[in-house]
Amino acid sequence: MANPDSKLPWPIGPGRLALALVLVAAGLFWPSLSFDFVNYDDPVFVTQNELVRGGLTWKGIQSAFTSLYIYWQPLTWISYMLDFELAGGSARAFKLTNLLLHLASSVLLFHALRLMTGALWRSAIVAALFAIHPLHVETVAWISERKGVLCGFFFHLCLCLYARHALRPRWTTGLAFTAAFAFSLMAKSLSIMLPCLLLLLDVWPLRRLAARGNSPANPKPENPGNFPALPLGKLLLEKLPCFLLAAGSAILTIQAQKRMGAVMGVEVYSLMDRAAIALTSYTAYLRKFFVPNDLAVFYPNPGQWPLIDVAIATLLMLGLSGWSLARWRHSPFLATGWFWFVALILPVSGLLQTGEQVMADRYTYLALTGLGVYVVWAGAEFLSALRAPMAVGAGIAACALAFCALSSKHQLATWRSTQALFSHAHEVTRNNYLADTVLGSILTEEGRHQEALAHFESALKVQPRYAETHYRMALALTAMKRYPDALARFQQALSVDPRNPDILAGLAAAQRQSGDLASASATYRRALEGRPQSQPLRQALALLLHQQGNYTDALAEYRQLIKINPHHPEWRNNLAWVLATHESAEFRNGAEAVALAEGAVQQTSRKVAVLLGTLAAAYAEAGRFEDAVSTADEARRVAEASHQPEVARRNTELREHYRNRKPWREKQP
Repeated sequence: MANPDSKLPWPIGPGRLALALVLVAAGLFWPSLSFDFVNYDDPVFVTQNELVRGGLTWKGIQSAFTSLYIYWQPLTWISYMLDFELAGGSARAFKLTNLLLHLASSVLLFHALRLMTGALWRSAIVAALFAIHPLHVETVAWISERKGVLCGFFFHLCLCLYARHALRPRWTTGLAFTAAFAFSLMAKSLSIMLPCLLLLLDVWPLRRLAARGNSPANPKPENPGNFPALPLGKLLLEKLPCFLLAAGSAILTIQAQKRMGAVMGVEVYSLMDRAAIALTSYTAYLRKFFVPNDLAVFYPNPGQWPLIDVAIATLLMLGLSGWSLARWRHSPFLATGWFWFVALILPVSGLLQTGEQVMADRYTYLALTGLGVYVVWAGAEFLSALRAPMAVGAGIAACALAFCALSSKHQLATWRSTQALFSHAHEVTRNNYLADTVLGSILTEEGRHQEALAHFESALKVQPRYAETHYRMALALTAMKRYPDALARFQQALSVDPRNPDILAGLAAAQRQSGDLASASATYRRALEGRPQSQPLRQALALLLHQQGNYTDALAEYRQLIKINPHHPEWRNNLAWVLATHESAEFRNGAEAVALAEGAVQQTSRKVAVLLGTLAAAYAEAGRFEDAVSTADEARRVAEASHQPEVARRNTELREHYRNRKPWREKQP
């Protein structure tokens, strides 16, 4: 294969370049491993996600493939479950997986470009841009973007496998790159335009498209890699499975987003609005590629776009597209690089608007390579035309990469905490109602309620129909015990998002704290309709029903909790206590109480005094008074060792009942 970089004087092979690439990127992102989860999507995807926290199980894998929760992303869910299975809730483990996937993805990209173009150093520079560009910090540092790095890994693996297939097409190699594409879609649908990109690569650098009169057995003489040329029909046919996979992924993604209410109709964003969003977003990504400042985790939609901005964006996009096509015969890499960028951004450009953001750094993870190819190859050709020394090009590349590394280091620091991340977003964007909402939530957790309310009010001035702000403001008002104001704010949130389980749970908690227990239990039931497997919601309802004296329903909820999670000692204990001590024989069952309490005690290695006390009461109800006395003694000793004097005193009192062969009866409200 001809090597455009063959005249370079440095005898460094691809293996050493790949190693250098890994070491530089790993060194840059290593500090992120000490960062914690951020309170933005991480709770939804990991820390409070019951599917993930269940670890890697066959049932979990089945759920991963059948769930349309937020996205269809089975491989992403499985990778989360595997991390939790191996390392529990450690943020470091999740971040390390992100980093390793990114490093592997960078090496695969380098290998794919080198296979397709034969250009060692140019491929290395493009891969380095991918590895350390500031626009990619979000995807690597954010645990919730596991889907992005996992998709990128299989995306670049597909490119490598496709290059091998293009050199010697066989059904096995075709199956291999198609499978890699399928895996990328199962991580995230961001790679949906890959079949179109493969056609683009067929034209350059692979030059597989046979002109009329050319025989596939006689490749075009200018084909540098001797990739066999084929008619357009055959090139399309070999990619037909990929196009079908892309169509299926698109349907699943749209369905999932519609379920979440994230797809905006034309009544919200008109076709003109969508075109304006897409055009201005493209130009914003272009600017941030060259000048990556003012990067934020959330870019709010401005609501209106000045005509001059849209006009400039339109002229720029048309101009670059026209120029790239006009230079096709002499510089085909321009068209490939440019349309690589345009095609990969297209699904998330805003034409099909989902969510509140107008753009996102993570959307560039696969697309930015196109701009890298455009700039690196064009720059190399320009310097070659000027007959500039190789050292000039090397110096320019080194300076550009050093600038990217320093910018990425600065951007990475904003991910050290939720507060740092959204404080930065608040500083570099205007009218960022999401940043105000998150910062208000942090202040609420710190007990700085008045400051929190100021942030919420600022957010609502910009976006009065944002349910999350009303919800978070209601939580702050609940903490301030301003229950009428809190209940009114919860209702405003529900007027926007009437079935949101989190909002309903917050409303139920406020109703309970204000003393309206009947309304609280009804609201918890409404919340469970949307999240029937939620253990926290069901536990809250069970405790509330217990508090109300509705033991029939409370016991049913406890049993449902144990069915969902049979290894949770607290729920076994709560149910066992009622079955052992209730004053009505209707609810008592000594044998079941003993079985439940013994299980809870065994699960905690007999180290929790309260659980031992329940077991003693269960033994007494079952008529096993000697066991009850000895277990009450054990509970007292454990309580004293744990500095729980009230628990120790209580078990001493109960021990006397059991010695007198009397089970304990708890008076009910």
